[in-house]
Amino acid sequence: MGERIRGMGRRVAIGALLSSACSLEDALGVDGDGGGTTSGQTQGQTQSQTQGQTQAGPAGTAVDDTTMDGATEPADETATTADPEPTACEGRSLRVAGFNVESLGAQGSESFEALASVLARIDADIVCLEEVDFWDTATLFALANQAGYPDVIQANEPPAIGGDFTNACLSRSSLSMVGSYSGWDLSSDSEANDVGRDILVVRADLSGPGEPPCAVGVVSLHLKSGQEPIDWFRRQVEAERVVQAVALYRDAYPDDPMVIMGDLNESLDDPALGSTFTGLPEGLPPSYHMGADIELPLVYQPFDTFEGLGFSIAPATQEDSSRDQTWNDAVRLDYVLHADAQLQGALVYNACRDDGTDDPPAGQWLPLAGEPLDCSLSDLASDHFPVMADLVLP
Repeated sequence: MGERIRGMGRRVAIGALLSSACSLEDALGVDGDGGGTTSGQTQGQTQSQTQGQTQAGPAGTAVDDTTMDGATEPADETATTADPEPTACEGRSLRVAGFNVESLGAQGSESFEALASVLARIDADIVCLEEVDFWDTATLFALANQAGYPDVIQANEPPAIGGDFTNACLSRSSLSMVGSYSGWDLSSDSEANDVGRDILVVRADLSGPGEPPCAVGVVSLHLKSGQEPIDWFRRQVEAERVVQAVALYRDAYPDDPMVIMGDLNESLDDPALGSTFTGLPEGLPPSYHMGADIELPLVYQPFDTFEGLGFSIAPATQEDSSRDQTWNDAVRLDYVLHADAQLQGALVYNACRDDGTDDPPAGQWLPLAGEPLDCSLSDLASDHFPVMADLVLP
C-alpha cells in the first residue's frame, strides 16, 4: 500500500463510479471491530470535481489536492495557505443529521431504497453516515446521487482494530476534507493505534454567489461499540482524540461554528460513566497501542469531554414524544452536538411516528420534506434512527 499522508483523504471525481454490526454488537456477542486490513492508503473521496480544495493537517501543513479529468494529482506536503476570512453567516439556517445506516444495501434493494427515502424525508443540508463499508464507495455515491447530495466525502479505510466501517458526509453545499484522523495522525506518538474508525472532519462552505463567507465545521465519528470496561476505555481514548481533532480545526478556522455528529455508543445515564482506569485493561487487540500523549488515570466521561470543548447536546426526541431512543427503539446512542450555533429544534426520525403534523402539545416536531413515509421504512433503512438538528449560525 502507498504511504498515507497524515490525516488526509484523497479527493477524486466520481463520474465513472456512479453507475455491522449494530451499535451494541459486542454486548450481544458479535464483534463488529474485528477483521479488516490495516490502513496505509488514503481513500477519503468527494463527489464534486473540485480544484484547489485545502486540507488542514495535524502538523499544521495545508495540502492542496487538485482533481482534473477524474485523476488526483500528488499532494504538495509543503504548501501553505493564507488565514481564512472570518465567517459571517448572518443568521443562516442549517439542518444537520447523523445516521448510523448499519449497511447501505445493494443498489435497488429494499434497504437501499428505504435509506434513500428516509434521507429525502429528513431533508438535511448536511448528513453524516456511520457504518459505511470502506469498500462500498460506489454505492455511497449512488445513494448520495439518488437522495440529492452533490458532494460526498468518505473517511479512510480503518485500521484492523476498526473493522470495515467508515464515516462519510453528504452535503448540498461544497465540502472540503480537513482530515480523516487515525490515532497516529493525531498523536505525538507515531506508534499510536488507538482510534478504531477514523474521525472524519470536513468543512462545509455555505456561501452563495456574492454572499459573505459562511462555513461550518463538521466532525463525524463512531466510537467503539460494546458494553464492557475495555470498550469504555477505548471510547474515552477516542474521545480524547476528538478533542485533538477539534483543536486542529479551530486552529485553522477559529471563527467557524462546529457540529459533532455520530454514534457515541453510550447513553446519558449509563452507570459506567465516571469509571476510572489507572492502567490498560486486559484483552486489548495485539495491534492496539495507546499513544504516549494520553495520560493515565483516564476517567470515562465522553459527554463531559465534548461539553468541555463548548459543545451542547441537542435534546432530540421522536416526533410528538419524549422518547429519545435511537437504536432498535431501545436505547439512545446517537447524538448531534453543536458549538457557536443556536439550536432551533431537534428530532429523532422514526417513520412510525411521522404523520406530518405537530400534534398537541406543540413541540418535539420538525417540518420535513414530501409526504410521511410508511412505518416499515425505518426498520428497512437501518437498526438506528437518524438524529437531526435545526441550527441558526452566527
